[in-house]
Amino acid sequence: MTACRRRSYGHPVTARDTLDQLPEPYARALTLQSAGADAATIAQALGLDEDAVPALLQLAVAKRDAANRAASDDASEDTVDLDLTRPQAGPDTDQDAP
Repeated sequence: MTACRRRSYGHPVTARDTLDQLPEPYARALTLQSAGADAATIAQALGLDEDAVPALLQLAVAKRDAANRAASDDASEDTVDLDLTRPQAGPDTDQDAP
């Protein structure tokens, strides 16, 4: 299992950060693909059979997208509602009040 690194509060997660969270073969495959490498080149660089590359890339994209969703979920949890014109629900307020 690969350890996931999170960005500190207030810093956006970049594409590089997401790749850093993936296991190395997936990150390398995506990096090579984005650089224009074909399946044969990716296979050679990773020591794989060329027939395995499409499935590897499919898994890599799924893992990358899941990491992006997790980062997005983390960012939304850090969001604070600072609308001071609206009463905030709390122990001394009625949550159903307009």
